[in-house]
Amino acid sequence: MPFLLDASPDKTALRTLARQRRRALAVTQRIQAQAEVASILQQRIARHGWRRIAGYAAVASELDLSPLYAQLDVELALPAIEDAGLMQFRRWQPGEPLVPGPFAIAQPDRLAVVIEPHAFDAVLLPLLGFDGRGVRLGSGAGYYDRCFAFRCRQTGPVLIGVAFAVQQFDALPVDPWDVRLDAVVSERGWQDISG
Repeated sequence: MPFLLDASPDKTALRTLARQRRRALAVTQRIQAQAEVASILQQRIARHGWRRIAGYAAVASELDLSPLYAQLDVELALPAIEDAGLMQFRRWQPGEPLVPGPFAIAQPDRLAVVIEPHAFDAVLLPLLGFDGRGVRLGSGAGYYDRCFAFRCRQTGPVLIGVAFAVQQFDALPVDPWDVRLDAVVSERGWQDISG
C-alpha cells in the first residue's frame, strides 16, 4: 500500500482539476502534443549528451513517451514499485515486456538491473500539474519526492516534468518534502525553471 504524504483539500481538488484538463484533450491534440514533446526531448538529450535516462510507462491520460524511447540510443530505465512501497528504477529496452505493477502501472520485471537514482543524467517525470517555479503536482503517494530527496543536499540528475500545456497552473501549494523540477517540457516547448 502506498504511503500518502498528503491529502490536503487544496491538492486533492487540484489533482481532480488537472485530471479533468488532461482527459478533456482531443485525440488529435494528444497525438500532436506527444510528437512535439518527443521531438523536443530528442533534441535536448542529444544536445546535452545524456546517456542514462529514467523515463516512465504512461498510464491513463499521461503523455505517452513510448515512441520516443524507441528512437533513443541511451541506457533507459523505468520506475517500479516494490512491495515495501518504495520506488526503484529498473533497466529496460523498448520491446522488452513489462509486467503489471501497483496502480495498474506497467513496470520492468524484478530481474531487471536496478539503477540508482543519483546515477541518471536526466529523469523524465509524469505529473498532474506544474507551475513556473518547478513545483510538481503528482498523484500524492510521494514516490518521486522520496526517491530524489537527496537533491535537497547534493546535485543529481536533471529532473524534467513531462506534461501537456493544459496541466500548467499559476501557482501550486508546496510541502516541505516536495522536490522541484529543473525543467518542464510540453507541446509549447522547453521551460527551464529559474531559482
